[in-house]
Amino acid sequence: MEDKKKILLFCSADHALTHAVILSLAPLLPAIKEEFNFSYTLSFGFAALNIFIYGTGGIPAGYLSDRVGPFRTLLLGIFVVVLSCFALAFSFSPIQFMLFIFILGLGSSFYHPPGITAISNSYTEGRGKALGIHGLLGNLGQFGSPIFAGVVGALFGWRANYLIWGFAFVLLGIFLLYLILKGVDEKTQLLFTAKWGSDRSSSTINFFKLKKETLQLLLTPMVLSVLFLTIFRGWYYRGTLYIIPFYIEEIYNLTRNEATALGGTFITFALVAGGIGNYVGGHIKDRKGAFYPLLIFTLISLLSLLLIVFNPFTLGGASLTLFGKEYILVFNGFIFGIFLFGFGFFGCQAPLNAFIAELVTSEKRGRLFGITFFTRFGLSAIAMLMVGVAAEHSLSLAISLNLLFVVLALATVGIMIFYAKKYSKLLIG
Repeated sequence: MEDKKKILLFCSADHALTHAVILSLAPLLPAIKEEFNFSYTLSFGFAALNIFIYGTGGIPAGYLSDRVGPFRTLLLGIFVVVLSCFALAFSFSPIQFMLFIFILGLGSSFYHPPGITAISNSYTEGRGKALGIHGLLGNLGQFGSPIFAGVVGALFGWRANYLIWGFAFVLLGIFLLYLILKGVDEKTQLLFTAKWGSDRSSSTINFFKLKKETLQLLLTPMVLSVLFLTIFRGWYYRGTLYIIPFYIEEIYNLTRNEATALGGTFITFALVAGGIGNYVGGHIKDRKGAFYPLLIFTLISLLSLLLIVFNPFTLGGASLTLFGKEYILVFNGFIFGIFLFGFGFFGCQAPLNAFIAELVTSEKRGRLFGITFFTRFGLSAIAMLMVGVAAEHSLSLAISLNLLFVVLALATVGIMIFYAKKYSKLLIG
């Protein structure tokens, strides 16, 4: 197997496990809320801070990726994730839990910027397809994680999940060490030498030059538009995903354990559809460019939230047994909305990542991925706080708030298309 395929395989596995360990919190949240007697505001508050740290860590991860190489940055992240997972498995107080869930967010943040940079640098042709495969394989690993976390949490307690993820990341770290020892990251090290040079006496000059270049990059109109798009996408994704288990608990009148298991199942529905969307979006990008799939899939996201909020139709039902009790699962607009939500959101992911990679030259790619990781994940904590406060008044109000976020994302895509038509030169050197 050639090196770039090994890189894609490893990054896809790391991508899947990173999202799995972060997504596990959503279906486990009702059980954690009950054990520690948290309010909605506090529950969404610490979850939001976890996501904020997860996103913020992407900025240093992006810079570190450009300087020491993506693989070594990924290895550091895996080490921190392993430590925090095992610590969470044995934490029995609210303070311990919140401390280690924040450390888990920090360690997890060290995947996306170096991982996507490694793939982008390896695939100069067919980048959209490669990122689509990366998204699809990553989503394959995510598919089972919410339902897995929900069932394991309901049967063995929420701590058992973090013990399992800890061992999974140990195996992933061993695979990464194997790739490093085999020299698969040699091209990355050549990038390091070319970009930073061997003269360490100029490091201070390089640092201030880096800050100036980064500021100029962020003030570019198209980059600003991309940053706002990632913010609004992160808002409606996190705002919807984390409210679903509570919303299901209310509309189906479930217990905490039942809401944990069924909420994880419904989130899995969204991720299954998201894997398909990721692959389709990457293929469309290579054939028609980035803007067409960004527009189409954002419109699909808007439709999905309308279906979730208003639930305009019912087609029928089927029996479902949870913990020895039988329920009638109704196939309605809400269920279809959840499928479309995953398909629409992840359908934009590969085209947007490919567009970011093509927007800047390779020596700025890591830092831009790091900054956009912060805007799409770190700043999504703001939406989670707003949703948590809204949930204190009404869960329907909390889930409806995400409609505003997706409309803002759609408007930003329109601005990007307008700017692209006005200025044909988009590559920023």
